[in-house]
Amino acid sequence: MLTPAFIICLSFALYAGLLAATFDWELLDHHLFRQAQTATAIRELMRDGPWLAYRIPVLGPPWTVPFEFPLYQIISAKIAGLLELEARHGGRMVAAVSGALCVAALARLAYLLSATRLQIVTISLVFGLSPMMIYWSNAVMIETFALAASLVMTVCACEYLYRDRVWALAGGTLAAICAALAKSTTFGLYLLFVFALFSIEFLRVAWFGFAFRRSAIKGLAEHFFQRVLAGVFLLGPALLIGYAYVDFADRVKTRSVLTGWLTSANLSQWNFGGSRLESLRPIVHDFYAGQPPVLVEALGVLGPVLLALAAMGLLAAGPRYWLRAGGLGLGFLSGPLIFANLYMVHNYYWVAVLPFGAAFIALGLERLIALVARLARRAGLPVGRRRHGVLFAVFALTFAGSSAITMKTFFLDPPTAYRAGLMGAAEAVRAHTEPDDIVHAFGLTWSPALQYFMDRRAVMGTHAGDLTVTYALEQGLEPAALVLCESQKSKLDEYTATPLFAGSWQLVAENPLCQTYVRG
Repeated sequence: MLTPAFIICLSFALYAGLLAATFDWELLDHHLFRQAQTATAIRELMRDGPWLAYRIPVLGPPWTVPFEFPLYQIISAKIAGLLELEARHGGRMVAAVSGALCVAALARLAYLLSATRLQIVTISLVFGLSPMMIYWSNAVMIETFALAASLVMTVCACEYLYRDRVWALAGGTLAAICAALAKSTTFGLYLLFVFALFSIEFLRVAWFGFAFRRSAIKGLAEHFFQRVLAGVFLLGPALLIGYAYVDFADRVKTRSVLTGWLTSANLSQWNFGGSRLESLRPIVHDFYAGQPPVLVEALGVLGPVLLALAAMGLLAAGPRYWLRAGGLGLGFLSGPLIFANLYMVHNYYWVAVLPFGAAFIALGLERLIALVARLARRAGLPVGRRRHGVLFAVFALTFAGSSAITMKTFFLDPPTAYRAGLMGAAEAVRAHTEPDDIVHAFGLTWSPALQYFMDRRAVMGTHAGDLTVTYALEQGLEPAALVLCESQKSKLDEYTATPLFAGSWQLVAENPLCQTYVRG
């Protein structure tokens, strides 16, 4: 019979195998913008750049656009430097280890929340073999690192609550700080979950205290303050340190008129805005650009079928399981309901709530397997008396196949035309400029992907008349090369009409995406 330890080891092997198979691949196309932004920060850290206001040279001086604290980036840079690898290699290694750690942490969390052995195995299988989890554990992204830290924080909170292990609070505090610094949107969801666990546990104790020991008010008050102090110790430092870094990053961004609009205050309206109802549509409807819905990305091509089967299992399980399922469903929906626009546009944000969704599906499927096994045994069919072996094996193989198809047809087979266009322009820039030269690019906004491939300081904008050109002229940022992409292709005359780009330019490369010019 499969065990949680076996599933965890299988996840380690799976993530390690995919890492080895794709180790020398260039950055993958899914959310190339964000992957290149992260890889650029890692590369600049490997070059001994500053680590607080880490360099992402895409919008002119001071050549930085700090968002999250670069904890993942620093670890990746140290590993890549130690092993003499490239930035993307270090980033993928840290993401893969973080993904495997997520599986182990979720299994432990399920155990602490009184899940049965078969439920833990099912949860670990659905989560660990999820194509969404596998892919983003192989990308140069902070997603699985932030999720691992958040899950470890939650596990430590449960060790304290349900095993009375006070020492776990120290580990939880450290994990909470890492989670808050790595990605505040992921940390925020699990902060709410931990708060809910503390509240439920206190209410449970209070109920029994009042019901059976009516004179225990003093003890309940002590218990309440003990839990409050534990919660403050667990989460307080993370909130303070996280806020301090956000304030620092905002002050860095306001040093330039090109980055001032990226402060947390300016972005908060968009991050928290959007239609809550629309943010739930990607669960069952395609994302933009033909990306499959969350159900398919998370569970494979059979995602809608598995959801229907899980719902049947939960309905048949009775009220005892409905409350648990409701809590897991609310946890899964908390991300898009709080950060509507982020979840509606970026499919990788759903990694943060995948543990809740995987547990919901796994709980329903486990109950359905148990029900079918019971009916089959009554009919005299050999389904396996020990933990419904045959039926679970069929489910495991079916789920693995569903996941593999989505990995092959979507995640590992992305469109390459966009990346090819960027790399073509970048190669031309590298061939005709020096490492210290400045490149101006228009039509791709502030694309870290182009900057990552060409490895030159860049000033990027949307068109010849925007603030970027004025700022660059004021700063004396003389362009050595000019890249015009998408809507700005074949508009060289508009640029040469401005003082910054006056003079003759030579076209050195052209592809369907971009035209690359150098001084001629």
